[in-house]
Amino acid sequence: KEGRALLPWYYVLSLPYLMIYRYFQYSKRKWQYFMVDFCYGVNILLFLFLVAFPDNGIVFLLLFGMANSTLASAVIFLKNALVFHSIDKTTSLYIHGLPMLLAFSIRWFPEDCSRLWHREFSSDAAIEEDLKMIFGISESKELPWYVIAVGLPLANAVLHFVHQLFEFLITHFLSQLTICKGCLHYHDDEEYLNLYRWTKLNHDVGGHQILSKHEKHPIKTYILMNSITAIFTSIPLFLWYSYFWANLLFCALAVSTAIWHGANFYVNALSFKYLGTPVSRDSEQTKLNRDKDKAEDEGAPDNA
Repeated sequence: KEGRALLPWYYVLSLPYLMIYRYFQYSKRKWQYFMVDFCYGVNILLFLFLVAFPDNGIVFLLLFGMANSTLASAVIFLKNALVFHSIDKTTSLYIHGLPMLLAFSIRWFPEDCSRLWHREFSSDAAIEEDLKMIFGISESKELPWYVIAVGLPLANAVLHFVHQLFEFLITHFLSQLTICKGCLHYHDDEEYLNLYRWTKLNHDVGGHQILSKHEKHPIKTYILMNSITAIFTSIPLFLWYSYFWANLLFCALAVSTAIWHGANFYVNALSFKYLGTPVSRDSEQTKLNRDKDKAEDEGAPDNA
């Protein structure tokens, strides 16, 4: 209970520090456009929700959907690792994983999370009442299952799509305007990276293969690819929101994956340092991973 009560405080106090630190670190290397990505937008919205309107059930419902689909899946698919000595890896895991854990705690233990907070979080009953009001359903009737099963994944996919349009508006339209060139250098300097350019350049990412096959329309392909991913990861949201054990197992899977990748990092790093040989069978791939991890420790973008 104490941990759940302190979790909102921990998030609100730590997020500004980590975001400011990451901005300055990334700006030195021309990677600040990574921070226009969807995951950062969700974290900003979650921060505002906690500080300004924690009792708004609809906003929480949307945040729950985004935190338990796109962000949580990024922990698994982008191989975020729990590596305590690397602030870059820890911050990437924080951005993708902590909103999921916070949403889980507020969803299933709203009273515990509200105990030390400035306002109570919405209960399940309050959220259901808000949904009935929006969809014009009588209070005496039960909320149809498809409102969550269909509406939540659809809303998540739409929000993800809109954010992508917003991101490309900044990087591919506003950055070309003369009035914006003094502060937006993305268009004039290809050394500035964001997730789109990183995917195009990184041959180890599955998205790179897709973009290379559609070179005539890379931006449209990238948006479509991410939209499909958002829809795919949103399909189970009804299970995560409706059933405690399903949501718990999903969170446990994401956390366990991060611990596993962190353990692999330390095993390989220590084997190189003290034995001079990798533990992995594929020594060449392990060497590449070691070099990549070393670069990330020096501030390289950790898939976020």
